[in-house]
Amino acid sequence: GKSPREPVRDVAFVGVEFRDAALTWLEPHAAPSGGDWALPRTAAVFLENVENVGFRECLFERVDGNALMVSGHARGVVVERSEFAWVGATAVVLWGRTSPCLDEACSRQLPPHPDVEGPDGRGAAQPRGSRLSGNVFRELGVFVKQSAAVFSALAGLTQIEGNVMFNAPRALINFNDGFLGADVVRSNLLANAVRESADHGPINMWSRVPFIREAFKELGEKRDTV
Repeated sequence: GKSPREPVRDVAFVGVEFRDAALTWLEPHAAPSGGDWALPRTAAVFLENVENVGFRECLFERVDGNALMVSGHARGVVVERSEFAWVGATAVVLWGRTSPCLDEACSRQLPPHPDVEGPDGRGAAQPRGSRLSGNVFRELGVFVKQSAAVFSALAGLTQIEGNVMFNAPRALINFNDGFLGADVVRSNLLANAVRESADHGPINMWSRVPFIREAFKELGEKRDTV
């Protein structure tokens, strides 16, 4: 979409195969937030400024970087009954955007830096209400070992339910910060994770820095799953 005010709305991909995307592990990387991850803001399928976009019964195979990235302003992205296999990096990336303001009045700001997001999320330019259900994630992180089935940074109100995830070098689900919360991880089968590292388990969660954001009562978002 052009902007958060002019998003692409109501698009569905059904039974589509996405494959053979290029290597991206030498592309410029950025640090999304308080966790220790760095990654490029790119993927075989890249979404930003979207609302109500869905993927159903799709196949993401032999993509040599991230498979699907939901970036910046995104509402209600759904991925269901799809498969991600032989993914070079992370299968699904949820990665929001923030401003460099350090207080509510923005009287202090972080020094300009193209690769670091600030703590101010009041612009609401983040993935919210994403739902991943009934998917299979396997053979992940073929080239990039700091990778996962699902990676979330500066996002929230995400539902990860009823998925099967296995064969990955590191954690299968990684929450890089405690930015928004109200995430639900339920009824998933996770197996054979952390095959090439030993620093955590199948789910990894960080929460190291404070954020400025709206209170939940001001979000105007549904939290039916919480």
